[in-house]
Amino acid sequence: MKINRTEDLGALVRDRRRQLGLSQVELAKRMGARQAWVSRLEQGLPTLQIGLVFRALRELGVSLSADTAEASAPTKRPPPGKRPPISLEDIVDG
Repeated sequence: MKINRTEDLGALVRDRRRQLGLSQVELAKRMGARQAWVSRLEQGLPTLQIGLVFRALRELGVSLSADTAEASAPTKRPPPGKRPPISLEDIVDG
């Protein structure tokens, strides 16, 4: 799975949690967090603590790898409160 956005990571966590038959409460308990935090992670909210994200991934048996060969130039961030436009490439690759 290609992860380009926080929403992609959230979907990965949600799908894997469900595959393992875990509730959000059970995952939260395993990683020492609250259920609301797991919910925000699965929603793809970008303000989550990276340490807890990695703890969740570890509990789910998921590891991440980076491929710099396909990395493109950084894009400009949209102004606060505005969502970036979705490109066709995002839809096809997502």
